[in-house]
Amino acid sequence: MFGTTKPIGSFNPAWAQVQTWFEIAEKARPLRGIRDRARIWIAPPSYDPLGRPAPGEAELRSRVKHAAAIPGALKAYALVQFAPLIAATFFMLLWQYSAPKGPLLVAAGFVFWTLIGLGGLLDGKRWGVALELARVVVLAAVVVAWRPYGIRVEVAAALVLAGGAALSTWLLLAVRAAAPSAAAPSEILGLRPQA
Repeated sequence: MFGTTKPIGSFNPAWAQVQTWFEIAEKARPLRGIRDRARIWIAPPSYDPLGRPAPGEAELRSRVKHAAAIPGALKAYALVQFAPLIAATFFMLLWQYSAPKGPLLVAAGFVFWTLIGLGGLLDGKRWGVALELARVVVLAAVVVAWRPYGIRVEVAAALVLAGGAALSTWLLLAVRAAAPSAAAPSEILGLRPQA
């Protein structure tokens, strides 16, 4: 990725967007003059205000890449969640000028929520599990309220209950496989300290 001088070290797309800004602010902190502090924000990524040489090609190639060990069940869960996310993003772009702005903003927020949650899950963060479970509940509520194709509320609720339970179970089992020391869902979510 252009402009990055360190591996991102996360699957979180929001962090990928702002990590470089935090690195620049960290470089600017020890500088004394306002001119030097301002210059660092427009200088090339390899610029070092203390005059240290830019890392060479050999050093860059030898840096450890972000290669987190992610269990297959968690990868599969993320893939199944990511596929409809791509479709939703496509349709949001397709209808950006013809659809009402309110639903588009809600859909964009939901896409962002999903990306942050999946990033947290793949990074092994406890908040990622809680965020994803909350997303499944909210998605279920939206589907019941929306009732696609005019289906009855009872049928929509039954389908959503079955689908939400299946997704939540899959998620908790996948996370539990990733952290075998966590014996219960409450420990996975960080609600109870591990022994």
